Amino acid sequence: MIGTGVTKHNFIMELRSKERRPPKILANYDYDISYLKKPQENFPAVCKHCGKTVRASMNVTTNLVNHIKKHIGIAQNRNKNTQNDSKTSNETIIPNKSELSEPNHTENMIVSTLIKCLIPLDVLGMQPFQNMLNTLNPSISQISPSKINSNIIPHLYTETKNHILNTLSQIDSLSILLDVKLIDQVNYMSVYCYFLDLDWKFQSILLGVQKYLTYDSIEDHLDEILKDFDLRDKVYSICLNENSEYFENETSILDILDINCVKLESCSSILDLVVSNSLNELALIEKFKNYILTFLNTSFIDENLEEFKLKLSLNLNKWTNLLEVIDIFLTIPDDLIEILNSNQDEFKICTSEKLILKKILNLFQPFGDLSTDLIKDYGSVSLMYPAYKGLLTHLNCFKENNKDLEIVLKNLEVNLREKLGFVESTSVFSIGALLNPNFGFNWIDDNEMGLYEQILRNDFSKMVNGGLHNDSSIAKPSLPRKSYLCFSRSSVNESERMNELNNYFSFVKSFVYDENFNLFDYWRTNEKTSPYLAKFAKKILTTPVGLVVKEDCENNLGMNMLRTSTSMRNDSNFSTIMFIKSNLK
Repeated sequence: MIGTGVTKHNFIMELRSKERRPPKILANYDYDISYLKKPQENFPAVCKHCGKTVRASMNVTTNLVNHIKKHIGIAQNRNKNTQNDSKTSNETIIPNKSELSEPNHTENMIVSTLIKCLIPLDVLGMQPFQNMLNTLNPSISQISPSKINSNIIPHLYTETKNHILNTLSQIDSLSILLDVKLIDQVNYMSVYCYFLDLDWKFQSILLGVQKYLTYDSIEDHLDEILKDFDLRDKVYSICLNENSEYFENETSILDILDINCVKLESCSSILDLVVSNSLNELALIEKFKNYILTFLNTSFIDENLEEFKLKLSLNLNKWTNLLEVIDIFLTIPDDLIEILNSNQDEFKICTSEKLILKKILNLFQPFGDLSTDLIKDYGSVSLMYPAYKGLLTHLNCFKENNKDLEIVLKNLEVNLREKLGFVESTSVFSIGALLNPNFGFNWIDDNEMGLYEQILRNDFSKMVNGGLHNDSSIAKPSLPRKSYLCFSRSSVNESERMNELNNYFSFVKSFVYDENFNLFDYWRTNEKTSPYLAKFAKKILTTPVGLVVKEDCENNLGMNMLRTSTSMRNDSNFSTIMFIKSNLK
C-alpha cells in the first residue's frame, strides 16, 4: 500500500497513463486522445486511408495493425498486378505516416504557421520544439523532413494555388510587377500580379520567386507563370522594379519580354536613384553622415543626448531615413550641439551649415512625401504625372532664393527629366490622373485641356471597341432574334458609351480636391451608372509604379530566411515556400 486506499499497481498504472504516448500505429487513424488516460478501454479509431472505423485499446492495438496491413496489401495489389502474395505476415512492413497518408490538419497547421511567420522549417527537427508540441498534444508525432518536402508542402501549395486560380478566373484585367533583387551576388525575380476585385478592393498576389542568371531565363520564367495561371491574355501592364547590379546592359529586361502590353520602369525605384545620387553629390551630406555616426558611437552623460541617439539610429544609406535624421537633428538645441561638436575631432557642424541642412531638407521633402505615397496600395499611377509636374514646379520656385544650391538644383532637374520624363509621353499616366477626380484637370494648363481630353477619349474608345462591350459582366439590352431583322449598329453605340465619359468630364471639372477622397470607393459606387468607364478605369488604375510596402518587407524577410534555413537552400523549395507564405489564407 502506498497511502490510504491506493495500491502499488494502481499507482503505477496512473503514473504510466500520464506519461503515455500513443502507439505509432495510431498515426494512421483519427481518434479521441482522451483515451490515452484510459489505456484498457476500447475506443473507435477512423482509418485515414479508407474511412473505416476500427475498435481497439491503447494496450491492445492488434486490430489497428491488421487493418493497416490489409489496407496496404489492397493498395499494392491495385498498383502492382505482379504482387507476390507468398510473403509471410511478419515480412509485411507498416509504412510510416508520411508514406501512408495525406498530411493531417494538425500537421498542416504547424507547417503553414511556420511558413506564414517565415520561421525556418529546420525548427521542426529541434528537440525543444518537439517537446513543446508533445506537451501541448501527446498524439503529435515528429514531422520528418521527407514528409514536409514530399507531402505537406506540395499539399499546401496545391491548396493555395487552387484558391488563387479560382480568384483570378473572375478577373478580366490585371497588371504584373517584376521585382528584381541582388542577394549575396545572386539575382532573384519575384512576380506579383495586381488587380481590383469585384468589390474594387486592391489585391496583390505573389505568383512566383525564381533565381535567374540571364535575360532569357527571366522571359522563360515569366512566360511559364503566365501560362500556369492562364493570365497571358489578361495582362494590361508590366512594371519592372529593378534593384540589381548584376546586369550592366543598356537593354532593359522589359525590351526582351514578348508580350503585348504597356511596359514601364518602376517610378519609385527611379525616384530613389535620382534623389540618392543628388544627395550623395553634396559634400555637406557626407560630412553630416560621418558626424551622426560619430555621435552614435560616443557615450554621453547628458540624458537628452542619449535620447536623441535613439531617435537618430537609422540606416543613413536610405535617403528617406537621411531626411528624417536631418529633421530630428535640426531640433537639437544649440547648447547640446556645442557638446556634440566638442566631442568631434574631425567633423563639426557650424551654424551656417545647419542653415544649409535646413534648405536641403526643404528641397527634398516633397520627394520624400511622394516616395511614401507611391508605395501605398492605391492607384498610384494616377498620382505620378501630377506629382512629376509638381516637383518640376517646386524646383523652379526653389531656384529663386537658394543660389548656394544652384548646382545640385540643376543636376536634380536634369536627372528628373531624363529618368522620369517618360511619364509625359506614356498615356497611362495622364489617363490615370484624369480618372482620379481628385486630380481631374487641375494639374493641366488651360491650353492643354483639349489635348488630354482627346487622349482619354481615344484610349477609352479604343479599349471599349477592343472588347469591353462584349464583357458579360456589363448589363446590356438583348438583340432581337428575328430572321427578317438586320440592325446597322450595335445595341450599345459609340455615343452612348461616350455619354459616360462626357458626364464624367462635367463632374471632375467642378470637383474640389478632398484629402480623404478614396479613388476605388468612387469607382465602385459609380460602376452601375458608368459601367464601361468603370471597367476602363479598373484596367488603368491597377498599373503599379513600384513595390508596395507589404511586398517589400515580405521579399526582404524571405531573402533573410533563405540565408538561414537549410530547408530553403533548394531553389524550388524557396519558390514554393514563398508562394505559400504570401498567399495562404
